[in-house]
Amino acid sequence: MCISIPLTLYMKFIKDIYISKHYI
Repeated sequence: MCISIPLTLYMKFIKDIYISKHYI
């Protein structure tokens, strides 16, 4: 359970970077 929240934040962070890379 302790890994669940950091993992979600990490995935969100990666997604944001991925999207920003595609839009630039």
